Amino acid sequence: MFAIERRVSPEEVDIFRVVHFSNYLKWCSAAMTEMFHRLDVGIGSFDGDTVEIRVGKLQMVYIRSVRLNDVATIKISQIVVKSNRMELSMSVSVGENVCARGRLTVAFVEAATGAITRCPEELSDKLSAWNLQQEAGVV
Repeated sequence: MFAIERRVSPEEVDIFRVVHFSNYLKWCSAAMTEMFHRLDVGIGSFDGDTVEIRVGKLQMVYIRSVRLNDVATIKISQIVVKSNRMELSMSVSVGENVCARGRLTVAFVEAATGAITRCPEELSDKLSAWNLQQEAGVV
């Protein structure tokens, strides 16, 4: 599992001091970026700057509100690589309370053309190793 924490800031909430739904995508993206850092696979592009990622879909189910000044934990609990895309199971919680859960799907594209391409081998290998560690309870 990869996780980041962040305190909810005033610009992330609506007039009711509840996090605006658009911030969940930013938070999921930040968690994915941190995951790339921890896996040491680079940020912004892969395979010598020839492969990039694009968000294909984010689906979230909201369970309870996250509010101004809450400390939210954004977790990636599962990663599935399927040829030309990656699906990340994610959740947002405050303390022990899960506030939202969902799935982020990103596509791998050629940087020069935007055409869909396969997952970079280095990333696939590191994610496979991470998944094995998860199953063994090492991570």
